[in-house]
Amino acid sequence: MKPTALAVLALSAFGAAAQAAPQLGVTSDHAPNAETVACLEALTADCAIDAALKTVIAEELGIDRARVLIGVARSLIAAGQQEQAQQTLMLAMEEARSVQLSLVTQGMIKTIAPLMVRAGDMASALALTEELTIETIRDQVYLALADEAGHRGAYGDIKVALSKLANPARGRWKMIDLMLILPKEALLADRMSEAIAFVGSLDDPKEQYRGLVALAALNDKLGDTGTRDALMVEAGETFQAVFGINDRAEASAQALKALVTAGADESLISAAYDLALMHGGRVRSREDRADIDMALGPVEAANGHVDTAFKRLEGFDEGAGQAGYLAAVATRLPQGENRLMGSVNAVLDDIDEIDGAYDRDQMRLTLLDGLVAGGHKAPAEALVKRIEDDDSQALGLALLAPML
Repeated sequence: MKPTALAVLALSAFGAAAQAAPQLGVTSDHAPNAETVACLEALTADCAIDAALKTVIAEELGIDRARVLIGVARSLIAAGQQEQAQQTLMLAMEEARSVQLSLVTQGMIKTIAPLMVRAGDMASALALTEELTIETIRDQVYLALADEAGHRGAYGDIKVALSKLANPARGRWKMIDLMLILPKEALLADRMSEAIAFVGSLDDPKEQYRGLVALAALNDKLGDTGTRDALMVEAGETFQAVFGINDRAEASAQALKALVTAGADESLISAAYDLALMHGGRVRSREDRADIDMALGPVEAANGHVDTAFKRLEGFDEGAGQAGYLAAVATRLPQGENRLMGSVNAVLDDIDEIDGAYDRDQMRLTLLDGLVAGGHKAPAEALVKRIEDDDSQALGLALLAPML
């Protein structure tokens, strides 16, 4: 994919056109435009970005232009065009501000700030986040910034983001979770000591269990099997003090996730899966079972239990619930899995029956995120063709572009 030159030209044209575009009024229909339809007939990365940017130019509302520009920026990041992505994200932020509604601006900051970190600009991400006026939302975004920094392996940026939290305890747990995805070279002695001290300070058995398993997973990554095994024994003893069906199910699911995230030894993952499966099977309420299914399904998809993962789809409500679950499964599912297309089509058919084109498209885009993350090109293309609104379809094309 080589969208940079095309993006520069289109964004240049957009700059002039956007200034003249009216800020009021909404489209009277939800039909995809000629640009997106033509591109879908002969998909290429260039036409996907081109159609998205031409849709941006034609959009009347700043909020709609911002949404599509965010999709373009995500594609630029995926293509390694970090600087161009940063510029596109700032342009999206300007469009959001043009609406002159605080709710719109702050909502866009929640989306754009983490993407700025993904594009390599933590300073701008922090500056945007500081504009948020509600403390709980601001903390959620700081945690999202830390997540993005963790996936980039940037320990220093993780520390900076977490230092801004109003609730330091959430930051300590987030650091433990993000250490699981860091390369072993980043697990320096002083950083491990901080993690050990935090876990040692915990009083609740459920939290102790979670922390001990995480430490075991980190030691497995470091190759210290002796310490790992001792911690797993201690964790097993601590688990006996965790009472309540739901608490045991949640604790065992968290332990499984930690081991999988860290890429721990297969024997540890297998034992943790059996434990989580046993305790998760005892949960009775539909809502609580959905939480367990959401934790177990992606792990099953990645570890050969594909039938079980797809079976769990039945436990979710049609529409947003099933779209979110299938997106999570698709992220971890091996490419080329033949059963995925059937499940995607079934979920999309159910979405078609839900009222409201905007809501339907939001569900489709949720599912598209998972398909793109998992590299599932054919079902992703099929999904984008079923999007109803022009700017939503343009966003879908932009997200699809890195796969083309």
